[in-house]
Amino acid sequence: LQNQDVLYVAETLGDDGLDKGRVLLDPNTLSEDGTVALTAWSVSPDGRWLAYATSSAGSDWLTWHVRDVDSGEDLADVIEWSKFSGAAWRADSRNGSSLGFYYARYDAPEPGQDYTGVNYYQKLYFHNLGQAQAEDVLVYERPDQKEWGFGAEVSEDGRYLILNVWQGTDVRNRLFYQDLEAGGPVVELIADLEAAFEFVGNDGPVFYLRTDLDAPRGKLIAVDTTRPERDRWRTLIPERADVLE
Repeated sequence: LQNQDVLYVAETLGDDGLDKGRVLLDPNTLSEDGTVALTAWSVSPDGRWLAYATSSAGSDWLTWHVRDVDSGEDLADVIEWSKFSGAAWRADSRNGSSLGFYYARYDAPEPGQDYTGVNYYQKLYFHNLGQAQAEDVLVYERPDQKEWGFGAEVSEDGRYLILNVWQGTDVRNRLFYQDLEAGGPVVELIADLEAAFEFVGNDGPVFYLRTDLDAPRGKLIAVDTTRPERDRWRTLIPERADVLE
């Protein structure tokens, strides 16, 4: 019957699956009236850090913090003016180098326009733990596309940064990527707004995508990013009578 859900962490599920663990974050304690909500959260690949975003009084604005999972204490890191964003940890945080995550934000609004101004020109940043937000690295922006937004994801093998490029409330999206090992530019794999594409996983340079392109109920395709021509796309699971989720 609390206003907000409580986030727990457990070392094991236990033989009976009933080990409820310990409280890691209780949003009900963040404000006296319970109007501060835990809106988004993401755990680093090594399990040591929790990036979590809170919002106040139903606002879309997110404030990101980072909590040490072992101690339950927050770092000094605070990220503001984020909206419509998750936190995508870079997989090399497993070995203790380049600890940080990708997130999207807007420029700070003009004074008095926090909740009334229109937000355009979202930008994607990388935040290194322990640094001030002013030192965050700008990863990608499109000054020529004011309505574009960027949802970031890092492939499980840590090699690729995947960008789900959205536009307003359109269910269709573009899909870009960056090879983090090669350090190359962002590549526009799906450059046109023609269908919905969801990154499922990869086998090296081959991306598996769930899409409704010419398949309203969904299908799974394989795209080799080294030879991304449309006639080389392979259908792994074709559209069927049931919707593919």
